[in-house]
Order: sequence, then structure tokens, then C-alpha cells
Amino acid sequence: MTAPNDAIVPGTAIAGGSTPFGAASGQLQVLAGDYRIRVTAPGSTMPLFDSGTVSLPAGADLLVIAVDNTVAGRTQPGASPISLLVADGTSQFEILDQSTPAEVRVVHGVSDANGVDVYVNDPMAAGTPAIEDLDYTEVAPAINVGAPDDYLALDAGTTNVLVTGANMPGFIAIPATDLDLA
Repeated sequence: MTAPNDAIVPGTAIAGGSTPFGAASGQLQVLAGDYRIRVTAPGSTMPLFDSGTVSLPAGADLLVIAVDNTVAGRTQPGASPISLLVADGTSQFEILDQSTPAEVRVVHGVSDANGVDVYVNDPMAAGTPAIEDLDYTEVAPAINVGAPDDYLALDAGTTNVLVTGANMPGFIAIPATDLDLA
């Protein structure tokens, strides 16, 4: 654990230090504020996990455990092999690596509409749609029963989508809309 913009320098972490796999660091006390939690292999400064900036409130009593990555994004190239489970005495939550993509599936649910194309981050519909020719009741990416779920991996943050008639980029079914993806 370091300040958000501090480089990883072995032996100078604010908290955690060199805790071997399977061991507990013991109770650590840190001031309320913004931090960055990174996990590296012993002797390395290359993060296997990077939380990005996280805010720790005053008076928090947190149990943080590194576990095998629990989300589907773990199959993405370069994905962190771990995530952090956090318990605060009343609730539990998970901290994912900052590079974990948002995963999206699109469903065409309008019975009286023709097929559609979905453009991502291309509001003028110039170029190739991310999803083409999606008809009523179809799901993209398709659901493969008995196989791992496939999703369209998109960067977390603001993503713009535009839906047009299939093979008709001039027919706007849903105008360009910003979605905030986590």
C-alpha cells in the first residue's frame, strides 16, 4: 500500500511490506486517505495487481484478503491473477485490478424492430459496428450453454454507444449515448 502516485520501492510500502503468500500481515494501522494497493512477486516492482486509487475512511476496520481473481475478466490477456476481498464488519466487497474490463452483453428486446448494428465509441457510425445484424431475441456475444460466458470486454469508464438499423448506418435506432461502465 502506497500513496496513489508513489512508485513501488521495495521495503518502503506504507503498509503490508513483504507478506509471503498464505501468511497474514498482522493488524496494520493507516490514516484515513487515498491509497493504492499493489501486489508484486517477491523482489519485483512489477504489479500483479493494482487497485488504482482507493479511499480508506477514518475509523475503518477492514479485513483484506488476496484471492484468485473471481471475475470473468480474468480470461482477458494480461488480467491480474488476483482480486481483493474486503470485509468491514457489516458488509463485504471486492476490489478489482484497475485494468479489469467492463464486460457487456447486448440483447435485442424490441419485438417490432428490425435487426440492429451496435457501434461503440463511434457516434457517427463510421466504420465497423462492434455487433452486427442483431435480430429480436438474439444476444451478443451469444450465450454458449455449458461453456464459459463470453462478453464484449470494454474499458471501464465512459463508453459511447450508438444503435442503427442493421446495415443502415443512416437509420438511428438509439442516438449516441454515454454509458458509465465499471
